[in-house]
Amino acid sequence: MISPRPGEEPNDEVRLRGETTLVKKLKDELEKVAAELRDRVVFGVQIPSAAHSSLIGRGGRNLLNFQDKYKVQVQYPGSNSYKYAGEPENTEELSDVPPEELVKIAGARAAVTEAIEQLKVRCLVLAKLVVVLTTLKSQVTNATPPESITDAITVPLKYHEAVTSQGAIFRTLRHFGVEAEISAQPTRPSLPSRPSNSTTAQAARIDDVEDTVTEAHWEIVENYADAEEGDSTWNLKARDQSGMDKAKDAIRDAIEKAKTATHIGFLTLPDRSSFARIVGTKGSNIARLHDMTNANIIVGRENSTIIITGSFVRSSLSVAGPNAYDARSRLTNVARSCEGSHSENHSRPQSPEAGSLKIVPCMTVT
Repeated sequence: MISPRPGEEPNDEVRLRGETTLVKKLKDELEKVAAELRDRVVFGVQIPSAAHSSLIGRGGRNLLNFQDKYKVQVQYPGSNSYKYAGEPENTEELSDVPPEELVKIAGARAAVTEAIEQLKVRCLVLAKLVVVLTTLKSQVTNATPPESITDAITVPLKYHEAVTSQGAIFRTLRHFGVEAEISAQPTRPSLPSRPSNSTTAQAARIDDVEDTVTEAHWEIVENYADAEEGDSTWNLKARDQSGMDKAKDAIRDAIEKAKTATHIGFLTLPDRSSFARIVGTKGSNIARLHDMTNANIIVGRENSTIIITGSFVRSSLSVAGPNAYDARSRLTNVARSCEGSHSENHSRPQSPEAGSLKIVPCMTVT
């Protein structure tokens, strides 16, 4: 039991009653606390307000670690406990310190003295760090940018649309850190139009009442036949030589690819029922066909014509070729499979030839 009883004994004395061992332990603890309280002091120190956030840290982490390490309480201006920390014993030394920079430190005298020294050291380190960062920022801001590397490459106007590929080539150049300024652009489209007599492509041939052979029409025109002659100079500006070399290689590769696209084929199917399977989910089938055949394939949205651009070699059917012919064959195979599935779903019997797809070469323009 801890007393005193007010009025009987002085308030600074405490009488302990109880079991001897416990009383002794409690007495030792009370004397220890009393000694700490007698030695407790509050000192103030000037800390620039700009350093407060760094010293406190996110969520007060730095402050808590500092207090645990030096066994002190640190109160920064603006904290809820700041006004309850008491007046600093060195108030006269702090008469010129702005209130927002006066930090209070409470604890044992030796601990407070050490904590103040450590805070000053940390402030000095932070100040030096700010100077270094400011200097680096100034150097970066005032630094002279490196000279750009410039070069030029010639692109035939008739290949302009194929090379630019709807702006894809410029995105590639930007990836290499290269900008391009084009001296001239074609004044008319380089891609040929579809032959005028292609309107017959939708016709179907009726052999008899039961057997119907659906025709897909195939037409070829020569690419770049009416394209604009002349050249365009692409002035290139790059950050480094490596990017310039990659950009020029990309443009040269695009020109060479455009040269191989000698013809354009128009594959007109009877209807659009097979287009969903031809295109695939998010264009996956078209992308796969492009990788397989290296031909450019465009599926029309307003009609049943598929445009295939690539190289063709004459044969008896005028439809041979190493890439575009392969693309045409694969596309018609997909169309055949769709047509076959459609035929199987009919309620009435179908003859072996019913629903089959036949390719009819309509014309070749060279």
